[in-house]
Amino acid sequence: MDPGTLFIHSVFKFFSERPELDEVFFNGPDVAAFACGQGTRSMLSGALPPLTSFFPSVTGVMDWLQDLAVACSTRLDPMAPSAGGKIPGQDARWHAMFPPLVRNGPVLCIRRSRLGSLTLDDFHMDADVRGSLRAHVLGGGSLLASGPTGSGKSSFLSAVLREFLSAKRMVIIESVEELSGLSGGYVDLVARPPNLAGAGEIGVGWLFQEALRLRPDGIVIGEIRGGEASAFCGALGSGHPWCLATIHAGSPREALARLSTLAGKYHADIMAGVNLAVVQLSRERPELVGDGGLCDFGAAVVGYESLSGLQ
Repeated sequence: MDPGTLFIHSVFKFFSERPELDEVFFNGPDVAAFACGQGTRSMLSGALPPLTSFFPSVTGVMDWLQDLAVACSTRLDPMAPSAGGKIPGQDARWHAMFPPLVRNGPVLCIRRSRLGSLTLDDFHMDADVRGSLRAHVLGGGSLLASGPTGSGKSSFLSAVLREFLSAKRMVIIESVEELSGLSGGYVDLVARPPNLAGAGEIGVGWLFQEALRLRPDGIVIGEIRGGEASAFCGALGSGHPWCLATIHAGSPREALARLSTLAGKYHADIMAGVNLAVVQLSRERPELVGDGGLCDFGAAVVGYESLSGLQ
């Protein structure tokens, strides 16, 4: 078994033995840590070996990460020293950074995906909020899931899609693949970075224009970090119901403010009269429950605001 395969096997064996864990971090080749929910704690000594115990050298680690990037149709090299994607054959995402961006690099994070196993029942929310959410989505309303890293935004979005929109033709547009494979009736589009010559880039904005030609019932933009904001506002203004996305923010109002900042003037031109709800998510460290060691996901809807024509 080659070092990369052995490493991935060890990580997912560790995940299977610790169902409360969401992420493992390799803070350089010699340090490992893990995260539960939104909290991070140091690993017990020896719980998971560092990268150097799997690869013959730091150069070997970096070579394997570059091969992983190629398998995900992205770049990881001195000119593009950070990258991420979905681990082939696994329900997990990875993100890595190379020196000199990180002094103690390479740095690697692997996050377990729970998208395929979670339903809305796994999210703590008031009955009134759930009823409002159901009525909003079934009525063709759009949705923005807001929260910090690790709060369950993408998991919540996938649960909404499966529960309410599984029979619809949704086009999912992402910068990094995460929500793909939710339904055979969905179309999954993923942006492409430029090659070493600086050519061949396909951005979220271009994919959005193509998505409109695919006769979608609704559009999912995925995570809003930059240019995705204009695409999301464009989706809201396209006349389609069910425009969904996630964003990092601390409250529904902060989510709208951040969307406005990222989208600029385009936001003000589009937002008047849209049927949009913002769901705020938070997450404590999940706990093991029951004799079988089942994991309480620990995510909760802590805010829900329906916005119509807010600018």
